[in-house]
Amino acid sequence: MEFRNKRSIFAELRQAMAGVVQHCMGINGPKRAKTNPVNKKIWDELHPAALKELRDTAATERWTAQAVLDCALRLFYCTLVVNLESRNRVVAYDYMDFARRIGEVWEDFCKVCWDFPVNTELRRLKPESFQTVRRSLLDQFATMVRASGAQDADALMREYHRVIDLLGNINLTEDEYCAVGDKRIVIDFKSGFGSNEKGNTERLLTVAKIYHLLPGQHECALVVRAAEGEGNNYLRVLKSSGLWNVCCGPEAYTFIQDVTRFDLAAWIRTNVAFREDMEREVYQHLEQQHLTKYLVW
Repeated sequence: MEFRNKRSIFAELRQAMAGVVQHCMGINGPKRAKTNPVNKKIWDELHPAALKELRDTAATERWTAQAVLDCALRLFYCTLVVNLESRNRVVAYDYMDFARRIGEVWEDFCKVCWDFPVNTELRRLKPESFQTVRRSLLDQFATMVRASGAQDADALMREYHRVIDLLGNINLTEDEYCAVGDKRIVIDFKSGFGSNEKGNTERLLTVAKIYHLLPGQHECALVVRAAEGEGNNYLRVLKSSGLWNVCCGPEAYTFIQDVTRFDLAAWIRTNVAFREDMEREVYQHLEQQHLTKYLVW
């Protein structure tokens, strides 16, 4: 595969998808029975195989980290375009399915910059489970109580247990947990952040509070593809909390560049062109359904 050439990648992927698309178009059954084979073929078979070829070629020819990331992003983008085309031919996208799908793939697209890092100081970290954090917090408090010589140490520990248990079992696994030098960064990617995000906002605030209790310097960043809309109270709550660095629209790509040392916004301007790259019939359907706003990256 010629990884520097979009046309070449598109041609190979479209040819490889033709059979499964034709087969799925003839299936009578629920939507998932028709669409799952399309998604599995391209993401579980074709993309991993192409990615392996890319890695092997890059290793053999000793590509720079910048060249590998450039080609990995192009491969992902081309795979996505063909995936959207194929899925739409089998079952035409509606608003909910397309919005949800773009939210998933935009995050994965950004994370390619972590999969193939050009910043030598950038490294991924494994997030700790809440149970591990809970034990650590209890141990720290127990040490403080013992050092204080408090007479009612057992009663203090019981109350602290109760307070910690009020948090419930919080999932601390965000979309990216990484470090640049000594600084640890917790990242939550969102394609958009709507006005109905009350539960998610409360969870994010709790997660940030817990990370700020852990040893070392932590920054929590909410990275949103869409520009910040007016009147979004929940997004304002996160921004004013002092716990989350909220980056919307162009600021999202500035943040990504600061962490990864790769100008993803410039790469998008040069390479991403859904209107020109996507089959006309599919793009026209998305236009008619007012869905092309999700393709403004």
